[in-house]
Amino acid sequence: MTKTEYLLLMSRSTLLVRHAQASFGAHDYDQLSPLGEHQAHHLGLHLASTHTQLEAIYLGDLKRHLQTFDGIRKAYRDAPEPLFTSVLNEYDPEALLNSMGFVAKDGDGKEQHFKQLRLALRAWMAGDVTPSTMPSYAEFREGLLALLSRIRIQHKGNVLIVTSGGPIATLVGSLLEASVEATISINFRVRNASVTELAHDDKRHHVVGLNHIGHFERLDDPKWITYV
Repeated sequence: MTKTEYLLLMSRSTLLVRHAQASFGAHDYDQLSPLGEHQAHHLGLHLASTHTQLEAIYLGDLKRHLQTFDGIRKAYRDAPEPLFTSVLNEYDPEALLNSMGFVAKDGDGKEQHFKQLRLALRAWMAGDVTPSTMPSYAEFREGLLALLSRIRIQHKGNVLIVTSGGPIATLVGSLLEASVEATISINFRVRNASVTELAHDDKRHHVVGLNHIGHFERLDDPKWITYV
């Protein structure tokens, strides 16, 4: 292998994009907010302006994943047609909370919700609870790692993945061999329409950038930076 061929091989990236802002607290969370639609479009502008070349795009099959991709595609018209896989779907937070016997009460805010969700995630990741509508955490993780393996085998160029915070945190935590607590913390801090970059060769993926939102920071307006 020549030096040029080696550098081209090492330049392959898998870009993990968390969906843009959804509708937290609304009847249907799985729907981008008006701000989320703008976030997705602005991310598309960023990809177009940096001349990012993509060989493939993978999406989960949640509405917020497709809507985020639609926003990207409006600005990044060279985007290839997406490939859908349920492996990239988020875990079901309500099912996890119900499995722990947690019941939302009037007056409960985001802080209480995420405190309880952290407890439920610990139990799920430990294998202590698995709602009937969800895979076990081991199955969830194995499906995501298998997708990365397939990407290494099938694609020689850059790949974009539009998914949710749980899958991104699980992949990053697995690649970094992070603890359960660290993986949950990553999950809660992945920002909407952020980009986490993995470099990949034929053998493995490597984390090279986490939670990048430079495309919003340049706008100098904190409203663009959201977490749910």
